[in-house]
Amino acid sequence: MGWSRRGWWGYIKWVIRDQPAKRRELAEMHRSGARAPDGTPRSPEAKRTTEDIALRGFAGQKAREFDAVEQAVEITRGYGSGPLRLRFIDLVFWRKSHTLEGAALECHISRRTAIRYHSDFIKLVAKCMGFEV
Repeated sequence: MGWSRRGWWGYIKWVIRDQPAKRRELAEMHRSGARAPDGTPRSPEAKRTTEDIALRGFAGQKAREFDAVEQAVEITRGYGSGPLRLRFIDLVFWRKSHTLEGAALECHISRRTAIRYHSDFIKLVAKCMGFEV
């Protein structure tokens, strides 16, 4: 069975594409952190941001998806070709400005390498989410 026929393949691609929206949502939660969820002003002492975010709804499956993609990005960054791979992933998944072939041309890599980078990143995110790859 090909990778694209696995049940989780499309879901993981959606999780990766949705990462910028989750980043914006998380940044907004941090920006509006001047008040507690109940509206009371915060003290100037140490903040418990993880607890605050959980109270505001960025928890559960959404947090699991966000963390998996962030973990995959960090792992990819550690590869020798990490910056190039992340540029490719950015063009295809996050900016959505290029097809695989277009991003391959932009990054000066072969079509076959582009397909491998694409597949490797999807599998890595799936693995970080606990799927059997």
